[in-house]
Amino acid sequence: MSNRLSGKVCIITGTGGSMGREAALTFAREGGLVVGCGLHVDDAEATVEAVRAAGGTMVSLQPCDLSKPADCQALVDFAVRTFARIDVLFNNAAMAYFNWLEDISDEEWDRNRRDEVDLVFYLTRAAWPYLKASRGVVVNTASLTALMSFKNLVARFNQIERI
Repeated sequence: MSNRLSGKVCIITGTGGSMGREAALTFAREGGLVVGCGLHVDDAEATVEAVRAAGGTMVSLQPCDLSKPADCQALVDFAVRTFARIDVLFNNAAMAYFNWLEDISDEEWDRNRRDEVDLVFYLTRAAWPYLKASRGVVVNTASLTALMSFKNLVARFNQIERI
């Protein structure tokens, strides 16, 4: 690898899941100092072990519920306490819930917003002063679900227009 992240402190969310684990391994192979987090302790710890076994540097805070501003601040404080800076924020964690538009309850909508949007906002806001100081970057991931959902929505509207 090119070691292009050598010495860079990289917060990666959702490191207990498959995408987060691969991101942690990849960032560490590139020389990044990885700060992970996850809701499930065993899964998040397994990623720390995998990164360290591959020769990388990683610490993790778990359980960490990013839909809570206090947990987002705790993650940022943990990263700064451990490595004294933040250079990369890789927003990967999210939980998707699916339902047809006409069937979504207010509670489902609130849960979707909280677990898809709020967690990105709260963590980015908490990390922002450190990212500005380091001239760092924010990377937000999304799944193909959004693209597929819009295709299904268009198909659904086309069906409605034919009625």
